[in-house]
Amino acid sequence: MQLSHTHQRFFSVAVSVIAVSLSFGQTMPALAFGGGSSTPLAGNAAIDYAYRYSGGVYTDVTAAANSTTANDVTVGSTAANDVLYIGMKSPFDTLYLDVGTWGASNGLGGILKYEYVSGFFIANTYKTLTVTSPSNDTNLKTAVSGGQTSVSFTRPQDWYAAGKVNGTTAYWIKITTTGAYSTAVKANQLRTRAYNVRLTFKKELFDTYIDDATITATLNNC
Repeated sequence: MQLSHTHQRFFSVAVSVIAVSLSFGQTMPALAFGGGSSTPLAGNAAIDYAYRYSGGVYTDVTAAANSTTANDVTVGSTAANDVLYIGMKSPFDTLYLDVGTWGASNGLGGILKYEYVSGFFIANTYKTLTVTSPSNDTNLKTAVSGGQTSVSFTRPQDWYAAGKVNGTTAYWIKITTTGAYSTAVKANQLRTRAYNVRLTFKKELFDTYIDDATITATLNNC
């Protein structure tokens, strides 16, 4: 579905096309997507970007996050301060996990911290995500039948696709192991529930002003 609106605007700029991504509180239907278990993993979007950060080194694990290979993505680590970054081109509010190995800890270990990249002009300022309805404990230490769980959170108002992780710009969440696990949490597959309505602003240039600015809103996957 497309909606178009044309109007007159005048600006002193030298830009011909500007693309803007906005979230509109509307999600697309869930799609079947095979996980490590016999039941398709929930969610409507594959992972756009995933990086693991350990020992000062980034490792691209995007392909592993989207595959159904068992235990190929470390979510909770045996080393404190290891990080899993999940990035999407559109805002999202739920991370679905098909867990192959549930975490275990000795004493006070086995703790995950969930954050997001805040700020439009100041990238990589991290703030705590407000987790609203996990279907299992957010530290992923209590196994559930079938191995599938999710972590839902309130989409922050100051969340913009301005943060960069390993040079990649996206809507990022950061999952940090603040307390090391004795047995690492390993996922077979990850998915998200993404809000994928985007606005594209197309502008024609005439010397020092822009005339006939056309705004086109596209609802993807409708």
